[in-house]
Amino acid sequence: MKTKNRRGLAEGSSQDVLGPLQDLIRQVRSGVRTKQQLVDFNEGRNPFEKKVASENGFPVRVNYDLSVESLVAQGKYDWKNDSINSKNFQTSRKGEATLNLELVHFNQVLTSEEVIAELKKRGLRPAELHELLSFGVQYPEEQRRHPIVALASVCQSWSGCRFVPYLWVVDNERRLYFDYFDDRWYENYRFLAVCES
Repeated sequence: MKTKNRRGLAEGSSQDVLGPLQDLIRQVRSGVRTKQQLVDFNEGRNPFEKKVASENGFPVRVNYDLSVESLVAQGKYDWKNDSINSKNFQTSRKGEATLNLELVHFNQVLTSEEVIAELKKRGLRPAELHELLSFGVQYPEEQRRHPIVALASVCQSWSGCRFVPYLWVVDNERRLYFDYFDDRWYENYRFLAVCES
């Protein structure tokens, strides 16, 4: 039976903690690991797992009967892509709804299909343009923190390229862009999703 020392640690257990901790410190110093991973280790979290975070608590009122142009105007963006319009992005949804939206952060590079599959596993569906624009109206400062994508609204160009809308900020200007559906999304992107439960 192990006895405890004055700090409350079982005798013989310090090497169990110090060995991996010293290895991690060496890896941080050499640039192999990050300081945040060291903090995670110290606080008892697994510093090497990929984090999938959701930022809950965004109730949003959506009117699907409004035109895209009307919602864009309400958003008061400093710049917008003119191809984001009612002709290119249509919805089959009607009427008004209050939705619980989440910003999901995967913290890794993923394809659009991978993101959609991961959202589905969590009981979420990707947001569409009306939902993204309504979010932009009601939470205008969120896009200053990170780019926010709506993967459920896809526009196909004459060349066959598929585009999806997203919100971001450049030079302190709130902007409404679209980007390639078939590209990979970097670690800093958030994906607007609808809780269907």
